[in-house]
Amino acid sequence: KARGSRAKERKRSRERPEGASIKNKALDTMASMTETELLALTVEGLKRELRTNFGVANRDLNNKTKAVLRNDLRSKVGLPVVNASGGRSTGGGSSTTTTTTQTNTTVSQARADLIAAFVSCGLPQGTAEQFVDSQGLDELDDLKDLSPDTFEDTIARHNKAMTGANEQHKIISSIRIKKMEALVHKVRVWNLTGTKLTLNEWSTNWDVEQALTELDQFRLQEKQRAEPKDLKEVIKEDDLYGPGAHDAFNQLDTNLGQRPSAHGSGSTIGYVCRSLNVSSILNPTTAQRLHQGLPLTGPAFTIDNGRVYDLLEGWTQGTKLYDHVKPFRRARTDDRLT
Repeated sequence: KARGSRAKERKRSRERPEGASIKNKALDTMASMTETELLALTVEGLKRELRTNFGVANRDLNNKTKAVLRNDLRSKVGLPVVNASGGRSTGGGSSTTTTTTQTNTTVSQARADLIAAFVSCGLPQGTAEQFVDSQGLDELDDLKDLSPDTFEDTIARHNKAMTGANEQHKIISSIRIKKMEALVHKVRVWNLTGTKLTLNEWSTNWDVEQALTELDQFRLQEKQRAEPKDLKEVIKEDDLYGPGAHDAFNQLDTNLGQRPSAHGSGSTIGYVCRSLNVSSILNPTTAQRLHQGLPLTGPAFTIDNGRVYDLLEGWTQGTKLYDHVKPFRRARTDDRLT
C-alpha cells in the first residue's frame, strides 16, 4: 500500500501544471525580496528572477535596460516602481515598514542626483538615465570605479549597446564626454580624501568649468612630469642654514611633489610633509584636496611615509642633519610612529 501511495504521488507530481510550481516560487520571492537585494542583482540576475520565478519569456526580456528590468521585478514582488525621474510611483505595491520606505527614498534620491549630475554635463535626461543603467551605477560615489584615462572605452561600450530605439541615446559630443571625465576625476579625488562628492558641488556651470580646468591641468602635469633630481643635487647642507633656509625647504616640498604617491590619481608624496589643513582653504582645487586631504594612516600612507624617510635618509647621511633623521627610522614602516 505504501509503495502504491508513493507511486500515485509521483504520478500526481508529474501531472501537476508547471504554472503551479512557478506560482509557488513567485510567492516565496514576493515574501522575501527587499529593495536592497533587488538593487544588488545584475542584468542577468534580474532576467533569471523574472524568468524562473514569474515565467516571463526570454523574448520579453531581451533588449531591456537594467532600469526597466528592475521595475519589472519591483512590480512583481510588490516594491514601489521607480519612475523616469528617479522617484517612486505611488500606486500599487504592498505595504512596507518605515525603515524600508526610508531606504527606498534614499536610493531613489541618490540615483536622481547621479542623473542630475550627468544632465549638468549636457546630457539629455533620457540619455543620462540610459548611461547610468548601462554602467550599473546607483549613486555619484560609484563613479570612483571608473577612470578618466579609459573613459572613452566606457563611452564606446555604452554607444555600442544603444541600438534600435535607443540610438538617440548615444553620447557623441566631445565636450559632453570631457565634462563627464571631469566629473569622474573629481569624484575619485574626493573619494581618496574620504569625502563623497554631492550634487551641491556639481550644480552650477562654475563647478563644471572649474573641474574641466583642473582636469586639463592634471593631464598636463602628468604629461610633463619628469624624473625628480636627487635631493643632494638640489639642496646643499649649507642651504638649510641662514637666510636661504626657507627657499631650501620650498625646494624640498617641490621635489616631493614630483614623486607619485601610492594613492594614485595624480597624487604625490608631498602630502606626507604637509602643514596646512584643507578646511582653511576657500574653494580648494582638486590638487589641493589631494595634498591636504589624503589620510595619514593606512597602507598607501605607510608606503609613502617610508619613501619620504628613505629620501631624507639618503639626502642627510654624512651630514649633521642625519642625527635629526635617524631617530625616525622606526617610522619607516610604522605609520603610528610618524
